[in-house]
Amino acid sequence: MNRRFKTALFGAGRIGVGYADDAVMAAHIPFATHAQVLARHPAFSWVATVDPSDAARQRVMGRFPAIRAAAQVDDLPEREQIEVAVIATPPAARAGIVEQLPALRAVVVEKPLGPDLLSARKLLDTCDARGIRVQASLPRRADPDLRALASGGLAARIGAVQGGFGVYGNGLANNGTHLVDTVCALVGPVRSVQAIAPEAVFEEGPLAGDRNVSFVMHLDRGGPVMVQALRFAHYREVGLDLWGERGRLGLWHEGLTAQFSAVAAHRYASGERELLHDRPEVSMTGLGRALYGLYDNLAAALAENEPLVAPGAALLDTMVIVDAVRRSAVGGGQRIDIAPAAGRAA
Repeated sequence: MNRRFKTALFGAGRIGVGYADDAVMAAHIPFATHAQVLARHPAFSWVATVDPSDAARQRVMGRFPAIRAAAQVDDLPEREQIEVAVIATPPAARAGIVEQLPALRAVVVEKPLGPDLLSARKLLDTCDARGIRVQASLPRRADPDLRALASGGLAARIGAVQGGFGVYGNGLANNGTHLVDTVCALVGPVRSVQAIAPEAVFEEGPLAGDRNVSFVMHLDRGGPVMVQALRFAHYREVGLDLWGERGRLGLWHEGLTAQFSAVAAHRYASGERELLHDRPEVSMTGLGRALYGLYDNLAAALAENEPLVAPGAALLDTMVIVDAVRRSAVGGGQRIDIAPAAGRAA
């Protein structure tokens, strides 16, 4: 692909740049930040980074000396030529960035799309009116292994899902979003949600005021998925455990590890069957390179009109579910039905 799209990164925090300094993470996730992808992807010409923090700009210039660093959009000499904006700022700043880039053709945007549902919808409407493609930073949707599961592989391995269990921490709008979106992608749309033990809600995470809520998701097809919020101060995990009619799938280590447990004759009861929990098939998924794949897909969408694997509509659908979980917790745990948001993006 000869075409290179002039790109600017807005926000030089952990997902923008900072995680690249984690040597342990680098051994398993070669593309943990947007900066690592932009520095190597042949379809994107990364020319600038914008961040109001002096320390963040110094970090960018120290690691990527060829990249210009500015405190605000107005300071970018290339502002009117930027074709792709990677937006990893706090949610409230995102709409303003899009408005100041007249040549914009696409954005890669971190979750959530905005500080609330109304702002999120307005951002998508603005981009749609200008013909700007919106790729949500939901890397799991670009992982070829998880895409294969979502395209029939899950049903082939474990059959219809009877129920499931998920865990997350560090914020419902943050990692909770990834967990909910993974359930939507693998098992299908969520019909309703209900907070569990609303008195145990706690605040924690990189987004100001973000809450951690335990809840149940009732699906359009398949059994319910129960979700427990964890405190990352004890340990990290964003995991999903799905129990099917013919097997079990676990996605652990924040989606990097897959465990399949097959069905076999029960070792302790005649005429019965069991899951081989003690002898699972364990493999690494492609999540470590999935962020790069997200950009591969965006480049193909811009050059060849390929469909986006993580369209903004999918993130909006997930935000609707997350918002309903919050409202259920505030309301004492009532069950809340989920109305179609952006068209039930697949």
